[in-house]
Amino acid sequence: MTVGKVGKYELIEPLGKGGMAEVFKGRSQGKEYAVKILLPELATSKEQCERFLREARNCAQIDHVNVLKVISIDEGQEGSGEFSRRPYIVLEYIDGGSLQEALRAPMAFERALKIGAEIADGLAWAHSEGIIHRDLKPGNVMLT
Repeated sequence: MTVGKVGKYELIEPLGKGGMAEVFKGRSQGKEYAVKILLPELATSKEQCERFLREARNCAQIDHVNVLKVISIDEGQEGSGEFSRRPYIVLEYIDGGSLQEALRAPMAFERALKIGAEIADGLAWAHSEGIIHRDLKPGNVMLT
């Protein structure tokens, strides 16, 4: 079952929703991706679309093992479907839970230390490239 389609990506199920976008598990040519689509109420604003795409391009500059890779960025296509004319970003899909989910139960100190170090390493690399993450929170940290 699918919930929709954008470009060549079949949207399989919702993964989450934030203040600016909703994220779906997507599939194309047998491979899974995370597809982040600008919310419909923001997609009508040229300013919001430009902000979303600017942040996506900044994210695409990051090439670090602890940061999701951007596969593609699309300004939105013509059409009449629910997701048409809405910019979207295709990211690698991590088959695991978020840090927020992991924190629902006690965590061993060693694991917490390892996760914290990996987050700091990814952030330090991004900062060295002049990129600031503006929405770092446990729900946005994916664990493998």
